[in-house]
Amino acid sequence: MFSNGKLADKVSYHPEYLKGKSIAIACPKLDEGQDVYEEKIRAWFDEAKINTLTVMIMEVPCCGGLSAIAQRALASAKRKAPVKKIIVGLNGDIRQ
Repeated sequence: MFSNGKLADKVSYHPEYLKGKSIAIACPKLDEGQDVYEEKIRAWFDEAKINTLTVMIMEVPCCGGLSAIAQRALASAKRKAPVKKIIVGLNGDIRQ
């Protein structure tokens, strides 16, 4: 389906977004226990005291779930920080 490699590999073409960052990888479609994701992300806001959360997702419907999980975690967190969303297109280009 993708002649240039797997869609998931497209994110690795953008090291400018990854350098110097802590990285967590999740798949809301394939992973069970999404409530655990929300708890962990909320802990990043409240306990780890992150300054910004950047959610980099692929341009496929199921990845939008990860952005929604991050927004729910932020809403339930005591400490607030900006959540940025970056969408990687099917060809590896940045859409948003």
